[in-house]
Amino acid sequence: MLEKIARFADLHNMLPGPGDTVLAAVSGGADSVCLLRVLLSLSQSRGFQVACAHFNHRLRGEESDRDEAFVRDLCRTLGVPFHAGGADVKAEAAKRKRGIEETARRLRYAFLQETAQTCGAAVIATAHTADDNTETVLMNLARGAGPRGLSGIPPVRGNVIRPMLCVTRREVLSFLESCGQDFVEDSSNAQDAYTRNRLRHTVIPLLQEMNPRLHEAVLSAARLLRQDDEYLTVAALRFLEEQAKDGAVPCDQLLSLPLPLSSRAVRLLSDAALTAEQTEAVLELCRAKD
Repeated sequence: MLEKIARFADLHNMLPGPGDTVLAAVSGGADSVCLLRVLLSLSQSRGFQVACAHFNHRLRGEESDRDEAFVRDLCRTLGVPFHAGGADVKAEAAKRKRGIEETARRLRYAFLQETAQTCGAAVIATAHTADDNTETVLMNLARGAGPRGLSGIPPVRGNVIRPMLCVTRREVLSFLESCGQDFVEDSSNAQDAYTRNRLRHTVIPLLQEMNPRLHEAVLSAARLLRQDDEYLTVAALRFLEEQAKDGAVPCDQLLSLPLPLSSRAVRLLSDAALTAEQTEAVLELCRAKD
């Protein structure tokens, strides 16, 4: 599994050079503990340093504190610098009038970015696996997402890397068992109140009966969609660079494009995240004017 992750990381140019630091986001669960152990193994041959960041969401009372203590002790045992942060996510979600999951994600990534700056980390590594990617793609499909949403979780986004996207949760558990490494269980993962959990517990097992290699298949399909989307987006940007003046494009020029390019050009011109219906409405206005 180490070789598989190393090849995937090299394919996407994820890992920094000797002397640089990778900040691993570690919750204490199986995936993130595996990430920490994998990065430490790779650092021995690649020469980079590893630091750990843990964000306590304070959503599960004593269990959340138990997770933080576990990661702290693990880092002490492994000799890894440990950085902790936290927030009352439920209170912040109510204050911001946002969902708990979205608020947790925003606060967590803000903490990771701040910690990366503090410790001088070149990149932040998260423990998303092929299973997470499948769940994300299916959730986005159910919501009616386009190619970008169906592209799944990107291997690299800014300074955030996801070197374990190429492995499944089953491989993770096998790896941890082989090296005798324990981890903590998040009790909320068993609750079907969350959409992702319902997919994990009911939908995905049914799909795996059809294709036991479901996660690998979805990862491959998402990669192809991401490549196409990136190519078309670059083409749309090139069109805007040539034709846009003062943030506007002549309708006849816009309508001369194939729909995959004109729709992307409209979304790129907008400061808002347009739905497919809103994008089509803009193009329909252009047709009426034309």
